[in-house]
Amino acid sequence: MKRWLKLFGIVLFTIGFVLAATYDRPNCSGIACPFTFPALELKANSGDVFVWPPDATPPNVTYNASGGYFVFLSDYFVPLQEFYLKVSGRAGFNVSGKLTIFPRREFREIEATYINGTLQVGDALYRRNIRGILVENGTRIREMAVYDDPATYKEFKYCTEHYEEIVKACRASGSPEYQLPLGLGLMLAGIALFAYGMKF
Repeated sequence: MKRWLKLFGIVLFTIGFVLAATYDRPNCSGIACPFTFPALELKANSGDVFVWPPDATPPNVTYNASGGYFVFLSDYFVPLQEFYLKVSGRAGFNVSGKLTIFPRREFREIEATYINGTLQVGDALYRRNIRGILVENGTRIREMAVYDDPATYKEFKYCTEHYEEIVKACRASGSPEYQLPLGLGLMLAGIALFAYGMKF
């Protein structure tokens, strides 16, 4: 009896020690989405125009508060090697050596990404050498945002939209929460059994 109690105590202690020693919980509290500022942003709800690069020329626009849109008073070209664009307003688009946004009567939303020589506008793909974005004189825009780092923006957008899922996946990648208390409990039980076996 004495021998079996001590042996069982050693087994429990060993199992508990292995569980405690291999316990690993990743630090998921520090997960943050990479933030990027737009190179150009027009916000109709406030009538504000933001141009982030200090050397960039702001567009020549006027804000129609009653209609809730900006009117471009001259052609405006944004030279970019790659970009992500989201614009809503009475506008259409065409693709040549640049992505041109032009005036039209119908309201629509345009979302475009140009990266690695491929321009995607909605579901359409264009293999073109695009030099940037041209907004034509007279175009009425309600909202517009242009990012000059589309990869970082896409990562930021995905992260913010799926943040809870990312944190859950991070937590699931480590040991289960019960592993450490279970390991410590088995170690204590093993020590108790071994000590009890020594009394006989």
